[in-house]
Amino acid sequence: MGIETNFKFAHKHAVAPEGVAAEAPVDLLGPLRAFVGNQGKRTWAGTGFNMIWRPNHGGASGPKDFFLELNQTTETLDFTDITGTGVGDRGFNQNDIFLGAVAYLQQISDRTGPQHFEPGVWANAPPTTDPTEPTTVVRMGSIPHGTSINLQGIGLQAPEPQISPTTITPFTIGSKDDGQTNLVHFPEEQSVQTLAC
Repeated sequence: MGIETNFKFAHKHAVAPEGVAAEAPVDLLGPLRAFVGNQGKRTWAGTGFNMIWRPNHGGASGPKDFFLELNQTTETLDFTDITGTGVGDRGFNQNDIFLGAVAYLQQISDRTGPQHFEPGVWANAPPTTDPTEPTTVVRMGSIPHGTSINLQGIGLQAPEPQISPTTITPFTIGSKDDGQTNLVHFPEEQSVQTLAC
């Protein structure tokens, strides 16, 4: 299921005072343009692999209170430009500004069926003067089992994803999450290392 919508924001922009030149149009999506390209819509699809330590409430994995779940996954990520004439963001001390917006829908399944469904919106906010802030990007998402996210920060361009090596080995509560301190090793890790080789 992709995003099937003709929805677009249609906010009115202030008319420039007489004798003042209107500002040149800008791409309200800014760095988010790559999500949708020039067509306003794009779908990404691929495969992945997920590892997660899960609670063992039913004893399906024996007497331990945990088990290691391994899933081969397929993922689809749909993006649709919903900017229209701009998403109006009304200011108090800050003059009104207009944001660019991209709706997204992430769907992940494994061999047993759907595992993750997440609709949301990415937004591009232009610089503001009160407070003085640079251009920022915003991600708002909702996962139906009860998780909502609202993140805002400065978008940085990278030539390729920067993902550092990490470990799936749990650490004790209160320990530093550095992949080395107070790790709790489980026998299942040997099987995972064998799969990775």
